[in-house]
Amino acid sequence: PGLIETENRDTALVWNVFRTLELIAPEFWLRRFRARLDALTSLEPSNRSLSIRLWAVLPTPFDRSNQDPVCIDALVETETAVYGLMTYHGSDLEFGDTTLVRPDAVLRVIDAISWYAGARDCYIGLITSDWSDTPIGGALIERYRGSRDAMLRRLPHRRDGLVNVRSIGGMTWRDVAAVMQDCADSDSLNDLERFAARRTVQWLDSLGIHPTD
Repeated sequence: PGLIETENRDTALVWNVFRTLELIAPEFWLRRFRARLDALTSLEPSNRSLSIRLWAVLPTPFDRSNQDPVCIDALVETETAVYGLMTYHGSDLEFGDTTLVRPDAVLRVIDAISWYAGARDCYIGLITSDWSDTPIGGALIERYRGSRDAMLRRLPHRRDGLVNVRSIGGMTWRDVAAVMQDCADSDSLNDLERFAARRTVQWLDSLGIHPTD
């Protein structure tokens, strides 16, 4: 029961948050979201066109022969960039069968998103309830954020050097709530956008997820 409750909570968070963000002008929220991921690597053009897919299944170059795709919890796409997000609430990554020579879960997401993005920039992020809940995921994000060589050694088939990977980062659901609060308080958004954001902020608050500063 505890595991089911955790999975249901994560599913509800992903659905409600990203379906709300679909209703809000991307040029307002996406830059704030990217900043919370510590992914402001450049001044990118405003993105007025955006699509969001939840639990998207993508192939990876490494696993093509085995037909073993990877599931991306939230896939955000613009004309110039792709954001692949892994989400957790009160849980962590599993190592799986360590006897198999294959990339870990974070590397597989990086591989899949980068391959899918093609000529577009890509950003990989992990969202968690708290970093103490996701120590393995947090450690892997820090490892690959700090060293492109560490990624390339584990993904030798990526002879392109993963050049389109612009940033790897993480945030908590409290950070997401802060982005949503900014939307709810903004005078530059219309009434419908502010109302949708405010409702989601209230729902997050009912779960004990309060905006960070």
